Amino acid sequence: MCIEVFSIKPKLSEEYTNGCIGEGRTLFMEKKTVLGMMLALLLMGMLMLAFNIQPVKAEPRTWIVDDDGPADFHMIQEAINTANSGDTIYVKAGTYYENVVVNKTLTFVGEDKDITVIDGSGSENVVSLSASDVNISGFTIRQSGTEQWNSGIYVSSSNNNITSNVIENNQYGVWCWGAFDTIKGNKIAYNEISGIAFASSHNNTVACNNIIHNGGDGVFITSNSNGNTISNNTLSNNFGGLGVYSDYNNIRDHIIANNTLDGVSLDTCCYNDILNNFLSGNERGISLLHEVRYNTIVANTITDNQEGIEFFHSDNNVFYHNNFINNTVQVYSQSSTNIWDDGYPSGGNYWSDYVGVDVKSGPNQDLLGSDSIGDTPYVIDENNTDYYPLMNPWSAVAGNLQILKPTNESVIMGPINITFTIENRGCDVEFARGDSSNRIDLEIEYRSTGGELYGWGITFWSTSYDGLVLHSGDKYAQTVFYDPSEFEKAVPPDFIGDAPYGKATIRLVHWKRMDEGYGYGEFGVTEINVILILPPLSASISPLSASILVGQLVTFTSTISGGYTPYGYQWYLNGNPVSGATAASWTFTPTTSGIYYVHLKVTDAKGNTAQSDTARITVTTVPVGGYSFPIQVQTKTEPIIPYIALIATLTAILTKLRPKTKRKH
Repeated sequence: MCIEVFSIKPKLSEEYTNGCIGEGRTLFMEKKTVLGMMLALLLMGMLMLAFNIQPVKAEPRTWIVDDDGPADFHMIQEAINTANSGDTIYVKAGTYYENVVVNKTLTFVGEDKDITVIDGSGSENVVSLSASDVNISGFTIRQSGTEQWNSGIYVSSSNNNITSNVIENNQYGVWCWGAFDTIKGNKIAYNEISGIAFASSHNNTVACNNIIHNGGDGVFITSNSNGNTISNNTLSNNFGGLGVYSDYNNIRDHIIANNTLDGVSLDTCCYNDILNNFLSGNERGISLLHEVRYNTIVANTITDNQEGIEFFHSDNNVFYHNNFINNTVQVYSQSSTNIWDDGYPSGGNYWSDYVGVDVKSGPNQDLLGSDSIGDTPYVIDENNTDYYPLMNPWSAVAGNLQILKPTNESVIMGPINITFTIENRGCDVEFARGDSSNRIDLEIEYRSTGGELYGWGITFWSTSYDGLVLHSGDKYAQTVFYDPSEFEKAVPPDFIGDAPYGKATIRLVHWKRMDEGYGYGEFGVTEINVILILPPLSASISPLSASILVGQLVTFTSTISGGYTPYGYQWYLNGNPVSGATAASWTFTPTTSGIYYVHLKVTDAKGNTAQSDTARITVTTVPVGGYSFPIQVQTKTEPIIPYIALIATLTAILTKLRPKTKRKH
């Protein structure tokens, strides 16, 4: 076998094949073929790269629609047909007579919800959403058809946002078959049947809408529509406020007033929560009809209705912390047995017609001392009794205030960091800068132990200082530093007590101006008690030792902490007070040699004293003729051997690298 070194030669001969001419030529041709194939493949790859044009994904864009002006389109549907998913369609003010079908993920923004109108002309659905993740805001949507389920907005998809619209004069305002939809901040009014209806629709959010003057229920949740959150809506002047035929829904923080029939109606359902609603002026505040069980009705104010609560064959529902005020009939119950309190000491409900007294306390109401719970039960009928009726109306809040640090009953020395949170569980709220009529304050209060002054306190943080905006669900956290020593001079002279130290109450409170002064707002109040200890008085001086000559001077300075300001100072020399040395520093100039001892005694404003450590000063006399000091000249011997070695190495390298000169012959 002949082995060839790969190379390309212009001519092949025996010289390059070691006598194997035929085989060498074959190998050469094989290499030539391989090279050609490689070049061809390289060329093909380059061509493929050049012509392999990938489609570029279009960036989302905004399309303009105007019914009577220059724009991309004059009809909303035309814009939808052209747009790609992810685009925005901005609609100028005007009236658009069309039935819009949205089959792509798009965002629709109307210029002004009061004058940007989509009018269905009395036919079909005005807007139909078959695509998910659609956003619609800023429109008036009106005049659907009158056939079954015809709606202003008909939703058959999920994860849509319908916000800040006016939806009126339709068969249904909004009809949802989807899930995880959000309907928020809309006015939904004058629809023939319901304002909003859900069918087989789960986990939706309906919040902060004004739902009024609808011919059926303001919100209607049909069977198999579970896990919805309905909160912070106004439901008034409808035929019914809110109808529920499904389970596990959360209905809270509403104003439900002046509806023709029920404020809230539960029918054939379980495990719903009805929390913190205001129900007034309805025929029935809340009705529970036909096998309604295991629902929780808590912290509602049910006032001035014909019937506060009506039951019909409904059992094991729990009621507590509700206010039943001036209803013509507080509770009407037929064939129903329910639970009317949360045990002791949580209590039951407030009843405006309760005539009991509160002079005793305890689970059996047989201990001395009142506890804000009536001593005798409130009997509704033979099957329903509130065993712990409240003496005063229950106050519910739309937010939550918490002081996280320090903890209650802490004993703290010196400055502290106070950490708190403000959580908004209602609609968006703004505490304006400079607004003292509606504010949240962080306060510390001290109680006087005598005299005419009852208490004294400090507000060291407030929303009125810089303002605060909280959207629904927001939780604001803040840490504030408080050093009591900074407020010692602010304590009124007639205050009797240890302020700004001693026992104190730290309070986070929502203050709101009312008809008769200030009261607690919707966020309520939380407070903790602490004991603030004054750091003990202490003193230190500097220097603590020195050696000087007669006639030289040394200045002592002091560092004082703790105690009550102002401080008094007295310097001592060898155990004796120095006349006139009553400042924070003192300069000592000895006239004779020896060893001297210096210390400082400090007295605070309340007579507490502290003494510093003692400094030791050595004083010597200058010798006759003065001092002589030998002059020493330091020399430093640098080692020379490393340098010699370095030079030798460099010389050898240069000699090796020098080019040789070829001698001529």
